[in-house]
Amino acid sequence: MTTSGGGGGLAFPGKSRVAADTASELSRGQRFWTEEGTGVIASWEDFDRYPWPKLEEVDFSLLEYLAGHLPEGMGLFLCPSSGFLEIPLDTLLGYEHMALLLYDDPALVKAVVDRCGELIVGWYRNALSLPRVRGFFQGDDWGFKTQPMLGPGPIRELILPWHTRLAALAHEHGLLYLFHSCGQIEPLMEDLIETVRIDAKHSFEETICPVTEFKKRYGHRVAVLGGVDVHKLCTLSEQGVRREVRRILDAGMPGGRYALGSGNSIANYVPLANYMAMCHEGLNYGRG
Repeated sequence: MTTSGGGGGLAFPGKSRVAADTASELSRGQRFWTEEGTGVIASWEDFDRYPWPKLEEVDFSLLEYLAGHLPEGMGLFLCPSSGFLEIPLDTLLGYEHMALLLYDDPALVKAVVDRCGELIVGWYRNALSLPRVRGFFQGDDWGFKTQPMLGPGPIRELILPWHTRLAALAHEHGLLYLFHSCGQIEPLMEDLIETVRIDAKHSFEETICPVTEFKKRYGHRVAVLGGVDVHKLCTLSEQGVRREVRRILDAGMPGGRYALGSGNSIANYVPLANYMAMCHEGLNYGRG
């Protein structure tokens, strides 16, 4: 079970673009999109004025309640917010503005990243006192369909040290560090495995790297989570979803280190019948 934002997590106010939520069954009325231009921090003055979340004001009561009501054998995987790159790039600086600042004012970029890092790591350190914590499941979208959002150099310099620090914190306490990132991040996989020392990778898309191919390449070194492509989960027939899930399980289960799930979040436009078909196939796999 994970939590983010207001459910005991960290909230970073930012700018969003708004459009109609056109999901047919479970529409929420509006859908919010990332502001890609200039975010809410464009200068050092904005940095000083920004309402940074305060760790001492985080309310863990929801997580405490959940931990006390979980079925036997179930534990918490925690995530307080988006990630060390995602918050600065999507929420605070804006993608275009951050790219320019890496040349015009790299000190401001580093200050924003480091403030986010201190808050995220501090949140996890405080959350270690919660009962039934099994690990951290930190998301941090680094890429799009063809490459990382920034060059590998800035990610290695600014972002990887924070993931390394967070993974070390988890491992020091006997917990797992699960990593989620959308997009093509192949140039950074060795860093994630050898430097950060992630225990598992999540988020797979057929047009980037099918989960079956990732299992062949890396499944002997890290665990593999999910992989049922969200586009297929939305567009295939129920029987088509069942066949796709069985195909993935046939490739993922040998040797272990695989857990069934979708390639990304279960969006509210995924047909309920297809979602249930995925779950049913997983529950009944291998039962003859």
